[in-house]
Amino acid sequence: MSTEVLRTLLGRVPQMKSPAYLPQQYSRHPVIGQMYPGVIQCDGLKETSFSKSWTDIQNSCVEGILLTDVSLSEVKILDWYEDVDYRRCNVPVSIHNGKDIFKVDAEVYIWCAGESFLDLESSWSFEQFCSERLDWYLRATVGPCRKEIDRNDLDTVS
Repeated sequence: MSTEVLRTLLGRVPQMKSPAYLPQQYSRHPVIGQMYPGVIQCDGLKETSFSKSWTDIQNSCVEGILLTDVSLSEVKILDWYEDVDYRRCNVPVSIHNGKDIFKVDAEVYIWCAGESFLDLESSWSFEQFCSERLDWYLRATVGPCRKEIDRNDLDTVS
């Protein structure tokens, strides 16, 4: 998720560790007819050895960010934004401090609406999305979502 999307949804950008990588058995694909991706767990793939080099992890795993100071009300907003197509799951992610590789348990939004909605033959590029579509996405999707959040008072945890 881009910092611009986070700022629009949450009103701030939480602290983050970047990059963070999902285990090798996950892949990210375009959602058909949309500009956002879905991350799925690939059946039959098992995580390879944790002793992989950082370069191997970077070249074979889904890259993202790890948010480290998200409040309960912000989680509620992110859950609402991700809607019913994604399920928040506990997944170990790999991060690097410049010297060592660490695994950290994190909550990750995994696509659950069905693989038939994904272009499984393609991967999704965050860089391409940011350069070609982010401005439009902020205006057409994220901004209206934030207005709906405000109308429904989702900032408060019940």
